[in-house]
Amino acid sequence: MRHILVATVAIAAMTASASASLLMSDDFNAYTVGNLAGQGGWTAHSGVGSNPVQVVPGTPPSDREIQLTQASGSREDVSKPLGLAMAAGDKWYAGFTVVVNGPVTSSDYFAHFFQELSGTFYFPSKVGVTTKTGSDYTFYLHQGSGSGNPGSPSGTTQPWPTGFSFGTPHRLVVSYEYSTGLGELWVDPDCSAGPDGNPKITVLNGPSAGIEADRYAFRQGSNTAGSQLVDDVYVATTWREACVPEPATMGFLAAAGLMLVGCRRRAL
Repeated sequence: MRHILVATVAIAAMTASASASLLMSDDFNAYTVGNLAGQGGWTAHSGVGSNPVQVVPGTPPSDREIQLTQASGSREDVSKPLGLAMAAGDKWYAGFTVVVNGPVTSSDYFAHFFQELSGTFYFPSKVGVTTKTGSDYTFYLHQGSGSGNPGSPSGTTQPWPTGFSFGTPHRLVVSYEYSTGLGELWVDPDCSAGPDGNPKITVLNGPSAGIEADRYAFRQGSNTAGSQLVDDVYVATTWREACVPEPATMGFLAAAGLMLVGCRRRAL
């Protein structure tokens, strides 16, 4: 009995360890098709009710994802709490799967970390879509005010060096470092290789440091930057869990399960 108790405690510890770094996750599957705001903790913080962010059927139709549309006119932006705010020494990561559809004839950002302070919004590590010669589009990362100008790369705005085709899913991981204002973006990384074993783009903006981000947000801008279908959003304090969280957690549980089986056999 003592062995079983020890193993049970080990399982609990491993499960807690596996999920302790995960701040927020959402696959949207439990939601009703229609407006996202008001479901699962998501709220509209800008353009409330104007062209609302939509929950739409995925593939298969029982799956759910959200649709963002970048086009003219007022459009709703949404965010979801992370349970705590960033502080000195923190570096957080957000991962999500996105399918971009056209047209993309200009640049705009659609995802970012978020803090509201006394009615002022702060958006670190903005992920956007822009034009790319010879391709349908590419992604870009901007750190600072405005949308950035990926057509003129700088220390605060960097486009991904290669282009992509409409209708293809991609896994994006983006980071924000509180103390420095550093942002990083990975596209379709090999999660087993870690953050330093994959290509990335980086931006560094000192004035963007110290933002106490406590939500993650998706945005609909007024530029013609296509539409985005977004799914499987994970925000975490570790790169691995934002990149591919579920297999990591299952690995912990599988190891704990084997430990429990072994202990039971010895107890018998």
